[in-house]
Amino acid sequence: MLTTKEVIEAMFDFPYYQEVEIVSLAESGASGPKVVIVFSKSENKHYVLKYGKTRVPIKTQIQNRSLLEPFLEEYLPQVIGYREFSDGEEAMKMEYAGPHNFHQIVIRSILPDAECLEIWQRVLRAVKRVWHESKRDFSGTENYPRRPKERVVRVINSLLRTVVDNSVLNENKDLLLRINNQKFPSLSDTFEILSQRTVDPSLTVFCHNDLNADNIIVDEELKWHLIDWEWVGETDWTLSLSHLIGWWISNATRQRDWPTLKVQDNHLCFSYSFHLPPIFIELIEAVYGLGKDFATEAGDSDWEQRLITHLAIFLFGEIRFLAARDRLLYFIPFLGEGVRMLSQGQELGSFLDEWKGV
Repeated sequence: MLTTKEVIEAMFDFPYYQEVEIVSLAESGASGPKVVIVFSKSENKHYVLKYGKTRVPIKTQIQNRSLLEPFLEEYLPQVIGYREFSDGEEAMKMEYAGPHNFHQIVIRSILPDAECLEIWQRVLRAVKRVWHESKRDFSGTENYPRRPKERVVRVINSLLRTVVDNSVLNENKDLLLRINNQKFPSLSDTFEILSQRTVDPSLTVFCHNDLNADNIIVDEELKWHLIDWEWVGETDWTLSLSHLIGWWISNATRQRDWPTLKVQDNHLCFSYSFHLPPIFIELIEAVYGLGKDFATEAGDSDWEQRLITHLAIFLFGEIRFLAARDRLLYFIPFLGEGVRMLSQGQELGSFLDEWKGV
């Protein structure tokens, strides 16, 4: 397994690598790479090193970056070097874009809310432009980097292995649900609805496909940069929209009461209450507005149902990351809200009203 020292020696010329200092080490994400920010004293510059064995090879990620260039070249950090090692591990050296991602800036209130919203609007305008320039009639999922139906199967299987009330959720999947005293179909029926509603779109666009606030870096001049190009490719634009919305639900919701999930009276009973602070509602409403505008301009009539379906899948999928984020108790509202989205047929706007306490 590669060490950071070996990567530094490989990516910087002798003797200059001896003057390179490690500034920070990032935790490995879902795709597995290690990310290190270093400072070269001889050049007086920061760089980013990404290395290791990854779910999507680093060489492929670099190729994916080139696919984004025609649309977003000014927002993509430069790749300065690449190296493949004898054991199959890879490394790349990238331009350093800035000290904070957009998630950190908003969550930690590094910038005033108004400036955060302005940056977010600039990101959304660029996204909308890319969608318009790349949209075309749907022709199949063969070129999708993320295939929705396969993703649904993985997410459902992962959920059913979760332990609830001292038993695996799979053992209770046929029980009717009671969510905050309202009756809902069983998880088996809910997952059947999910499979049926995971349909092909009428049009596709070119997307980053993991566009969330963690992958947007903001520099000292408040210019944004887009990183992590593992999943770049063609897809349903509402999938990308669901990631932009779902990120804030997954990472910024606040519990009002201690949530519970238990088997009672032959029902699987959920009890929870949460809200989103105003800045996060505004960020989500900006994305929702983007969706409405693009759907109208592109003539996509069934976009809202696909968005709600993808958002439910997103929330179900995020559950496996909650322990690492010290947010394990959010498993209950995320599962409950996903079920409600699939069962009630509401538009996103009605959920937003509930989440902000209207």
